[in-house]
Amino acid sequence: PPPDDPSGAGGAEPVSGAAAAAAGSSAAAAEEEQRRRERMENKWSWVGDRLVAEVVERKGPKKPVREIHLHVPNRKVGLIIGKQGVNIKIIEGKSQAKLQIHKPKVPAAGEAPAAETLVSIKGSPEAVDKACQTMNLIFQQRPPPSAGGAGAP
Repeated sequence: PPPDDPSGAGGAEPVSGAAAAAAGSSAAAAEEEQRRRERMENKWSWVGDRLVAEVVERKGPKKPVREIHLHVPNRKVGLIIGKQGVNIKIIEGKSQAKLQIHKPKVPAAGEAPAAETLVSIKGSPEAVDKACQTMNLIFQQRPPPSAGGAGAP
């Protein structure tokens, strides 16, 4: 600053009270937006032939471990497990989440078997999301078998 400038502002324009308040409110708004984003998480559900994430606002504090339960069609469970468990190992390795395939209940006499199997995924929120994304990649690579079987036109 020039020596004759006692303010030390170096000739800069003074900030008006309204401008300072606007800057403060935009900073507060940005901070609130950041807190809102931190409360958001994915809610996974089965839609059609794949898992779909719906962004929802978390109620309560963020938990270090999250567990979700999905009802997966029986025809997709084999794809999740893979030959000799290779796919489930890939999913768990890439995501660091733990998957558990629950055995369906044995139906009573004359009762139809369940069409879905319960699959639990447990880990950090990021790990659970990564596991669901990896499962979708596996479903995309292996389309369901056609109803016509081999040799169908």
